Amino acid sequence: MDSIGQGTHSATPTWRRRLAGLGYKWSLVLITSFSVCAAVLLSYLLFVYFDVPENRILTGLFVATIVAIIVAPAASHVFIALLVELEASRLALARMATHDGLTDIFNRRYFDTCFAAESLRTVRVRQPMSVLMVDADEFKKINDRYGHATGDRVLQGIAAACAATLRPYDVLARYGGEEFVALLPSTTLEQACEIAERVRAAVESLTILSATDQPIPVTVSLGVGTLQPDDDANPETILLQADKALYEAKRSGRNRWCC
Repeated sequence: MDSIGQGTHSATPTWRRRLAGLGYKWSLVLITSFSVCAAVLLSYLLFVYFDVPENRILTGLFVATIVAIIVAPAASHVFIALLVELEASRLALARMATHDGLTDIFNRRYFDTCFAAESLRTVRVRQPMSVLMVDADEFKKINDRYGHATGDRVLQGIAAACAATLRPYDVLARYGGEEFVALLPSTTLEQACEIAERVRAAVESLTILSATDQPIPVTVSLGVGTLQPDDDANPETILLQADKALYEAKRSGRNRWCC
């Protein structure tokens, strides 16, 4: 589903990615080794072409090797350093395009891309697809009482608890503010409800301390939406379904899930 990441990845030539992936040290060794081999081969061909006496060829090849060993690292130092830095910057930018800066989970843009792709697959293969809307309870009160820095830590804790609870192929994203969303491919309503309960329990068990080492109670409310295999509805409707279920969970007391 990582269409954004794949697009950025494929835009970079393969040789550049592989060379940068070796790191500075091994890239330098590789380029130096290649330079030595090329220098020896070209020198030998030139010696043969110009009919250099055989007793001088070994000396000439030795000199070519020494020169390549000295010149290649010096000449390629700046190139390799720039290439490694450029690749690191490319990867950082690619991650910024798909991830939320605070919680380090996927952002809404990436989720929307995955949701569109999974919706098409769900309709094609006639399998269920579910969505969880997750919202931090009383988050404004936490911000007002403990400060925004603590509020940020609460969001990070919720994101980490959700990510640890969900399956490897689920897609978790920050949907906006204190709201998160999880895409659950090939998941029935019953399975989604079980996952919602696990997420709720995982967040409730979080231990987050304030600046004065006070434990902060953290809970979430969740809404579950599911597209059944025999539904003819627009997949977008499950987002509305999950959002309405989330509102019902909030209205009926928080720290619970509804579907």
